[in-house]
Amino acid sequence: MLGKVLVTMSALATAVLFLVVNTTTPKSAGAMGVLGVFVLGYVIALGVISFMVYGLSKTVTTIINRVAVRRPVVSMTLKKSYYYASVIALAPVIIISLQSVGSVGVYEVALITLLVAIGCLYVAKRTA
Repeated sequence: MLGKVLVTMSALATAVLFLVVNTTTPKSAGAMGVLGVFVLGYVIALGVISFMVYGLSKTVTTIINRVAVRRPVVSMTLKKSYYYASVIALAPVIIISLQSVGSVGVYEVALITLLVAIGCLYVAKRTA
C-alpha cells in the first residue's frame, strides 16, 4: 500500500511541477508558488529516494546472504526506507534553495551532510 501511495504521489507531484514550471514565472507565482515548487521537489525526491534505498537494501542483503555463511541478514522494509528517505530527500531541496540565493560551497554542503547524518541517526535510534 505504501508503495502505491509513493508512486502515485511522486507521479502527481511530477505532473504538477511540470505544469507549474511551464506556465508561471517565479515573479508571477510569488512566494507561495516558489514554496510549492520546493515542496513538490521534496515529494518527488522522497518517492525516488525511498525506492532507491529499498532497492539498495535488497541488493546488499542478497549479496551478503550469498557470501556469508552465518545467519541470514534481513533487508529493510519499505516503511523504514521511507523514514530514511524522508530525511535524505531534504538534502537536494536544501542545496537547490541555497543555489537559488547563490551560496553553495564546501562549508554548506558539509553542514547539510551533517544534518542528514544526524537525521539518519535519529531514524535509526527511533526504529530500532
